[in-house]
Amino acid sequence: MDWHPWLVYAHVMGAFAFAAGHGVSATMAFRLRRERDPIRIGAILDMSLYSVSPTSLMSIGFVVLLLSGVASGFEGAYWGRAW
Repeated sequence: MDWHPWLVYAHVMGAFAFAAGHGVSATMAFRLRRERDPIRIGAILDMSLYSVSPTSLMSIGFVVLLLSGVASGFEGAYWGRAW
């Protein structure tokens, strides 16, 4: 079975998940600028902190992105090729 297409698919999905996780953090940063209520500021900071935690979409997407990219490089024997 050829694993390369599946590894590339996982790599692309990991990139989308990584970008989506960054979107949550960026959205919270923009909302934080216009918020004045200290309780809501705390809630926004908690949400932003969760978006960069080790179990978040961004972190899991980064791990999938990294591992599938390295595995795809080995599977396709791309390490010796020049760009």
